[in-house]
Amino acid sequence: MSELAPEMKAYLSSEEQGGFCARIAASIDLARRQVFVRQMAIFAWSNQEQVRFKKWFGTTDDMAAARIQQGLICMKSVLEKLRCDDFLPRTAEMGQQLGCIVDEEDGSAVAAVCQSPGSYKIMLSHAFLRLRQYSAAMDSQVSTLIHELAHMPDVLNTRGEGEIYHFHRALALAKSAPERALYNSDNVAGYVMADE
Repeated sequence: MSELAPEMKAYLSSEEQGGFCARIAASIDLARRQVFVRQMAIFAWSNQEQVRFKKWFGTTDDMAAARIQQGLICMKSVLEKLRCDDFLPRTAEMGQQLGCIVDEEDGSAVAAVCQSPGSYKIMLSHAFLRLRQYSAAMDSQVSTLIHELAHMPDVLNTRGEGEIYHFHRALALAKSAPERALYNSDNVAGYVMADE
């Protein structure tokens, strides 16, 4: 694992810096394992997996399954490459450097990515550090990583605008608008993370 990026070092308090890279490495590893489990399950495509898939995406269409399967393959590949210095502060200035707009007024946002092909930088707010590392039912650092990676153009290219947040709302989206659920990051995160 690489060192803390200089921009992140300037952004975090000395207390927040302590163990940051180790915590990020652990969250990346947990996310990679979860993605791999779902990747193998969708490959096997059992009746149980089809039920799970339909719950989160509202369909078991072959094209939909192929889209998510390919996205999970790409996501696992990105997770294997992510390093501590790929995590930067979630600020308007950093967004501008990376080529996107970051709304610092949105206090609920814990992370962001710029949707630029080949860019694997993830911007984190201080609130990210206060999230639990892992949860199968609620926001966590691991589900946030999966959510943000799903936005990346060479992963699943999920849309940022009009996005539906939180697992319970993502489940409702799968029932009402399956075509949108396939492009919603929290549907992807829920599919990967949720216990059944």
